[in-house]
Amino acid sequence: MSALDAMDLLQVWERGQRATSPQRALLLLAVDPAEPAPQQLLVGQRDRRLLALRERLFGRGMTCVAPCPGCGERLELPLDTRQFQVPDPRSRELILDLRGARVRFRVACGEDLVACAEEPDLDAAERCLLERCVIEASLNGRPVAAGELPQELLGALGSAMAEADPGADLEVAVTCPFCGHAWASPFDIAAFLWTELQDWALRVLGEVHSLASAYGWSERQILDLGPWRRSLYLQMVGR
Repeated sequence: MSALDAMDLLQVWERGQRATSPQRALLLLAVDPAEPAPQQLLVGQRDRRLLALRERLFGRGMTCVAPCPGCGERLELPLDTRQFQVPDPRSRELILDLRGARVRFRVACGEDLVACAEEPDLDAAERCLLERCVIEASLNGRPVAAGELPQELLGALGSAMAEADPGADLEVAVTCPFCGHAWASPFDIAAFLWTELQDWALRVLGEVHSLASAYGWSERQILDLGPWRRSLYLQMVGR
């Protein structure tokens, strides 16, 4: 674990227990007071900072598991935080002209994902995101609300948003060693890092319990010891 305060990380983990994945991503970034307004970061920018935070907390090497779509075999994929090249977005605002429609829109940010995560299903969440990001729209010269845009246009708009922020969809190229099937597996750094934080928090709380039981120290005192000295004391109490 890095020099980031362990108590702060535990508090982030506790606050995120009932949070959605987009909310957890912002909680993780907010642990660093030097991170300005993480909710306003575009999704690609957010994920690039989450990769940097992961490296700071747990190092560069990662291992994730992905089932092969061809044969169903579960594959362990060794990854490195620096293998993901997350480019800057091409622009924050763009215009889409298609079949008499003209839409001025912006690229989605972390705050948008938080708002749309409350929707009941994926289709509703996608439409919520597109409607939030439309600044103004017209059909054959007539101004329309985002909700009036035809479904075909919303699909094109979603593709244009993805192209404008290519770092928003991280993927890993995988070839199955068992059946030879090759595919691009999506990689959600926010969910992956949260799972790692959860494992770390449960392990540290177990250490706190053992040392508090043995020595009567407070949680703050135990966390201030740092991981190296904690491990030595744990050896002394036989854990």
